[in-house]
Amino acid sequence: MRSSAAKTLFIINYSLLIIFSSCSVSKQIGKQADTILLKDSSISTGHIGICIYEPATNKYWYDHDASHYFIPASNTIVYVYAGMKYLGIV
Repeated sequence: MRSSAAKTLFIINYSLLIIFSSCSVSKQIGKQADTILLKDSSISTGHIGICIYEPATNKYWYDHDASHYFIPASNTIVYVYAGMKYLGIV
């Protein structure tokens, strides 16, 4: 009798642990973005905006400087090419 009650209690505790740890997906994403991505020496000096949005739940999972305006990469490539062509590099 004791072993089945102990097993049941273990299963309930383990299930609650999994449920509560999986509820904080946005915190996990934020922690990984802050420690891995934003602390990188080559990225930390640039202008970066990150926005992760889930349309199914209408919820933002992570937001870092997403409200700032940035120059699109397609424009940057054109300007770099034009500058290199003007300088005679290309």
